[in-house]
Amino acid sequence: MRILMAWSTDGVGGNERRMVSAGKELSLRGHDVSHYITSQLPPSSLADLIVSVSGKEPFLGGCVGLLRHQVKLKPDVVIANGLTTSIPLRLSKLLGKQFILFSPRPGLDYNKSRTYFFLDSVARSRVDAYLTNSPAASLSLISRGIRPRQIVEIPSALEGEWFSEAVGERGKGSVLMVGNCRPEKNHLFGLKVYLKSSCATQLTVYTDDATELRRFDARRTEYERRVKPIHFVEGETVGTGVYDSYAVLIHPSISESLPRTVLEAQARGCGVIASDVGSTKDWVDDQYCLRPVESDEWAAALDKMLSANTANPSFQQYVPLSVEQYVDQFLGQIVKMLEARVRPDSLGPA
Repeated sequence: MRILMAWSTDGVGGNERRMVSAGKELSLRGHDVSHYITSQLPPSSLADLIVSVSGKEPFLGGCVGLLRHQVKLKPDVVIANGLTTSIPLRLSKLLGKQFILFSPRPGLDYNKSRTYFFLDSVARSRVDAYLTNSPAASLSLISRGIRPRQIVEIPSALEGEWFSEAVGERGKGSVLMVGNCRPEKNHLFGLKVYLKSSCATQLTVYTDDATELRRFDARRTEYERRVKPIHFVEGETVGTGVYDSYAVLIHPSISESLPRTVLEAQARGCGVIASDVGSTKDWVDDQYCLRPVESDEWAAALDKMLSANTANPSFQQYVPLSVEQYVDQFLGQIVKMLEARVRPDSLGPA
């Protein structure tokens, strides 16, 4: 089976890492998987990820180039990650091209414009399945008028390395924050939580751009920066060893469906304090799943967890899938569509 993964971003987040890993697993099972990024501005973090995981160079170009590539490749399945790749591919299907079109929508469409939602309504029926990773993401699509039968929900997956035994020693009072620099990640709130905590002694922020956070930190006195240091790591992938070194992850995002970094931290035995948004409350104990409003409340929760010197209570309604299990469910949906020879009017979890 020929599978084309089309991307409208050159950045890397949870969805990109999940789908690139799924692409590798599909290739290992004998499927022909290729990637196309609608960007001509190297260097590309996503391109680097694709090469490192799959060993293959992605195609780069614009939307017209994507359509030409799709016509030449004749894929059986196209996974359109992002609206700017999904719209031209929907129009291609309107013109009679035959392929199964998936549109991953793992987020909650935070701060999207009316233009975005108008464009998303264009040829919506040509999308065979919207692919979500949580009940919150599915409900968000339903609220936008997408039929439940057009939604395929497959829980988020982690690669095998995340399930190995944690190694090393966690720094006492060490706090971690992970996420890109988009406003909804609410990183400044996280910095304020750390500074109000009496037990937290160091904070490290992994992000793609820490410019705004550095400005905030620069306003502190030299003494304050020495007593409560904040370290910024930009553009680096957060692997298992990072989580193994920290006592607690704080994740104060104001818009998430199911944040991958929470799953990663819990898989490594790192404590988690996260915002009560999306489906996060299914994974994090109530006392550590808080509204991202009161920094004093967060600081108190952080002190409680650090002083207890233990990770979160094991409270999970779901268990992360492995990439292999994720691909099993994904292929199950494709088989169901091919057998029906129609758009998926009766799709659901495989």
